[in-house]
Amino acid sequence: MEAPLICLRAAQFDDWPLLLDWFNQPDSLAAKLKTNGPIGVEAHKGWLRRFLSEDAGSIFIVTLNETPIGQIRFQPDAKGQFEIDVYVIPGRRGDGVAQEALRLGMARVSEKRGPATFLAQVKTENDASRRLFLRLGFQKAGSWDGYTNYRRDLDAQDLAERAGQA
Repeated sequence: MEAPLICLRAAQFDDWPLLLDWFNQPDSLAAKLKTNGPIGVEAHKGWLRRFLSEDAGSIFIVTLNETPIGQIRFQPDAKGQFEIDVYVIPGRRGDGVAQEALRLGMARVSEKRGPATFLAQVKTENDASRRLFLRLGFQKAGSWDGYTNYRRDLDAQDLAERAGQA
């Protein structure tokens, strides 16, 4: 039996229905820091159009054996650090898909941008996300109002080691 093939592809504007559906899922909304409820079609389309045209961040569709099962977004903050947003459909959680997808995504961002800092803001009670980021080498970087920040710096040495493994 072959192992499932996890891949990332760059999101396109035509992915808006899929991204909007995942964003508005109750489990996704429950983890959001900056959004209080569902967003509408036109607001989402406008945001996605701007995000894709700015080329500052990256958004990937996670596929498993070519079937879309989630998304990962790396959005730069005012300091140029990449805030991570990840969503994997419920039936694919807990089996390493998110970990592999995040590993691949951080590598792609670092290849494109060079050394980078990645940030994850996780609800403090979200044990699964906490464990995910710790397994990927993130360090706790403070907490506030029910959220914990995790940070990972990929420097030139990390990139050189990754190139040596390719």
